[in-house]
Amino acid sequence: MDALPLLPVAGWGLIYPYLATYIAGETKRVERSMLIGILGSLVFCAVAWWITTALLEKVVGYDFLVATSYAYGDGLECYAFPFSPSYFGFAMIMAPTWLKWLIGIGFTAWVFYYDLYSVFPGARILLAWSFDRLAPAALGDVSERFHTPVKASIFVGVLGIIAIIWYALAPAYLASYIAMIPQITTCFMMTSIAAMIVPFRKKMRNVYEASPVSKYKVGPIPLITISGIIYFILLATLLYYFIVNPLYGGWNVPSLIVAAIAYITCVIYYFAIKYYRKKKEGIDISLAFKEIPPE
Repeated sequence: MDALPLLPVAGWGLIYPYLATYIAGETKRVERSMLIGILGSLVFCAVAWWITTALLEKVVGYDFLVATSYAYGDGLECYAFPFSPSYFGFAMIMAPTWLKWLIGIGFTAWVFYYDLYSVFPGARILLAWSFDRLAPAALGDVSERFHTPVKASIFVGVLGIIAIIWYALAPAYLASYIAMIPQITTCFMMTSIAAMIVPFRKKMRNVYEASPVSKYKVGPIPLITISGIIYFILLATLLYYFIVNPLYGGWNVPSLIVAAIAYITCVIYYFAIKYYRKKKEGIDISLAFKEIPPE
């Protein structure tokens, strides 16, 4: 129980495998691939963390790690390192020259990779939206040369630049909500609720029964419902500790305003585009959500 308040910290490092869900529709044998990919990456990261922690504690000692964190957190003058206490920082200090270069190259590569996976999910979302008539058809164009939705990628990149400028000019409005924790938890809490109730909704019965997941049950209870309940509890706990702990910066009026605007805007946009497609083009976009797309 004492470790629960650290869930947001663990979340920042271990929650990223969720990105695989954005390309689930493009994944062959998704029920097997996602299981191996998501759980495998979590296990790999957990083992890597465990090994790193064990080795570091063996070299510098647990008391040193606690003392440096305390000195840094309280702003004591005795803390003279030019960076916050972290495993990779201490590793850079103790490593031989060749390994310092290798670590530095790794962090440089991570910066570039961060850009890629920040744009990649957004572009795939717009691609799917364009097929569902929720977004302009142009955002669904796939380049014959690059075999990727170039227009959607550029659009997401421009939005990212605008967000960076906004962050630089008014950091209070994005500093906390731009973190992955509240975005992911609130979004996927809705997904977990859907997972709980889909098997029991008459309107969605055909969609559920057409899905491979309908084969899995624990007694009379669908496995997807059980998974949704567990996932919701996990996300709610994570979000709770993110909000109540002031060190995480999750509970402030500017970030809540940004969150509210994001959700309200999306709801208004959906119903507006649904009305437009139905009235002007005779297309009922809600039909796209009543069947499972082909693999």
